[in-house]
Amino acid sequence: MGVNDLNLLKSWNPNLLKNKQKVWKTRDELKQENLKIKELEEDIKDQKNKKNSLNWMYEANDVSSKPAKEADTLIANLLKDKKIKVKKEALSLKAKKVKTDQDIKDRKKKELKDEILNMQESKKIKKTKKKVTKFTSEDPMSQF
Repeated sequence: MGVNDLNLLKSWNPNLLKNKQKVWKTRDELKQENLKIKELEEDIKDQKNKKNSLNWMYEANDVSSKPAKEADTLIANLLKDKKIKVKKEALSLKAKKVKTDQDIKDRKKKELKDEILNMQESKKIKKTKKKVTKFTSEDPMSQF
């Protein structure tokens, strides 16, 4: 009685259950190691964050550099705000000037239209008076 497959007798055969179990165990061990490494990396990051979170207390002792920088930025911001206000005022003055110019033009147009209408009305009145006088002069009964 012999074994048909001689590879089953070899210790390096990948189809043997022993070898499969070894592979499974090594994979599990690698997974466990990777998980531990990730946890350690997270712990290290947390510790760095804790150290960084306390740095603000120690940085506050360096008084000489911060106020000067903050003062410079504050002055720069104030100057920017002032420039913006000046520009807004200039724009509003221009807008007012344009409005007044337009108002003046509109008034002049209105006055011209009124004058033209008055002239046309006066011409119509004169024409009607002429017609009336013409008719009265032609009418023999109007002479009495």
